[in-house]
Amino acid sequence: MKSAFYILLFITISINLQAQDVRSSVSGFSAELDLSYGEWHTSSFFLGNLAELEPIGGGLQFKIGYGFRERIEVFAAYTTMNYNISDEWDRFINNNIKVGARLHFGATLKRMRPYIEVGITNNKFLMDPIYIDIEGPYELDLSGIGIAPGGGINYFITPNLAAHLNIAFAFGNFSSAEISGQRNEFDENLDYTFFNVGLGMSYFLQ
Repeated sequence: MKSAFYILLFITISINLQAQDVRSSVSGFSAELDLSYGEWHTSSFFLGNLAELEPIGGGLQFKIGYGFRERIEVFAAYTTMNYNISDEWDRFINNNIKVGARLHFGATLKRMRPYIEVGITNNKFLMDPIYIDIEGPYELDLSGIGIAPGGGINYFITPNLAAHLNIAFAFGNFSSAEISGQRNEFDENLDYTFFNVGLGMSYFLQ
């Protein structure tokens, strides 16, 4: 009789521990969709006026990732941001592709799982129309590689589904600049700084 009691007690404790273990998991494949708020800045004289005219924007980010043993995750993300808040442009759009890695903290017993990340991003910025020395209109097409540190937090509603907040920066230079299809060289660095805040949902496939 005592043996049956201890076996039942052991099974009950095991079930409870297993239930606790699945409050969150960042292992395996995952997908993430965020609504994003963005700002951009530059010290470039050529781009400075454009940054002052349209410094903020909004858009979407989609990310896929794969997590290893609840700690390291590699990912790829695509973000599109519309900076045409004043609605005075045909297009004022920043698109970027980022690849990187995240380091997750916390454990599967926790619903709240913060992380830090770092990535490499390829930024493309299209501005149309622009005017140069009162001449135009022209189309300005910029692109360049940068580094993108950041961090965030997942709050797990279920073991697979999490509400998500992400804060990320991107620093770099636009190495390519085309004005209406013609490649142009500048004496100054066309540097950029992007700041994005994303709020959305993450789903982890177990």
